[in-house]
Amino acid sequence: MVQISKNRIFVAYTIYRDESTADQTHAEMHGKFINFDLVNKTASIDGDTVVFPVMAVEKAHRHPCFAKVLNKQTGKYRYICLFNTGTQLLGDSELNLVYSDDDCKTWSTIQTLMSESTTTEPFYLIPCSIVTIPRGIFSGRLVTAVFRQAPDQSTSEIAILYSDNSGETWKIGGKLANGTFNTPEVTFGFLNETMVCLDAQGNLLLGIRNEGYNNLNQRVMLWARSYDGGNTLVIEDKPHLVTAMSEGSILQAATSLHEGIPKILYSYPSQPNLGATGYQRRYLRVALSYDNGKSFPIEYTPDVLSTWTGYSHLIGLSDQDFVLVQERGPNLETIYINFFNIAEMLSHV
Repeated sequence: MVQISKNRIFVAYTIYRDESTADQTHAEMHGKFINFDLVNKTASIDGDTVVFPVMAVEKAHRHPCFAKVLNKQTGKYRYICLFNTGTQLLGDSELNLVYSDDDCKTWSTIQTLMSESTTTEPFYLIPCSIVTIPRGIFSGRLVTAVFRQAPDQSTSEIAILYSDNSGETWKIGGKLANGTFNTPEVTFGFLNETMVCLDAQGNLLLGIRNEGYNNLNQRVMLWARSYDGGNTLVIEDKPHLVTAMSEGSILQAATSLHEGIPKILYSYPSQPNLGATGYQRRYLRVALSYDNGKSFPIEYTPDVLSTWTGYSHLIGLSDQDFVLVQERGPNLETIYINFFNIAEMLSHV
């Protein structure tokens, strides 16, 4: 999801051949434009479906995330989209890039950044979010986080992927292996999708999905931070948020870190303990932190708690107004959009 103008957003999603919660093949990426009016509390789908370029019909095209890069000569934005094709189950995963110069109406041909079938380097995949560092020596750097794992899931690591030339080329930055987070009391599972946002000082905060589920102590989001633009990563031991095994979204709500009160939002399915394996994806919450991501004492529930949910994504329309996109339904077959603000969060905690 990405904002196009004051009252317009673009939402991308994946259409699979079959309804299933498992990783699949045969999937295309589509997109829709949503026009909205926050004053009158209305929203509507506008225009035809946008179909993204397809690498091969049998591949899964999924996990799109976006960045806006301003062309200072033309005054227009280029929209960059990173996404995956293929699946690790077949050993044919790729990390790809497309871009749009016409406000997401049409997209370029696919540029493959990494390919599991051709590279001899460690392979990284599944970006969740892209942020732009706004100031300092890394001003303008595009940053996302990616992960890789051994075929048997015995080892894994996450890494920063960054670009210093508006998405033309990308480099691997700091890395963390799954064993880094283990303690004498808890051994976590392999690492998976990783979210990125800015903290109050403009540093990078990472929320990392882990796949441990044997006991409740494993079913938490892991955290890391970078103080040098993503070149290196440092693990964090807080906050301790119990969650299902799922991608979520973290967002720095302040549009300018010099104004207002910086705050971090985190959306995630919070039901950790139903069934023997204990990670059914329900109870989506949006948590709020006022202490730079050290704790999330306020939690807002935009839906009925028993609703099946899955991956989610947040964007800020202003310091106070936000959009949440989430998967919903027993097979995660519905894309659901919530518009909400801070006042609503505080009145429903």
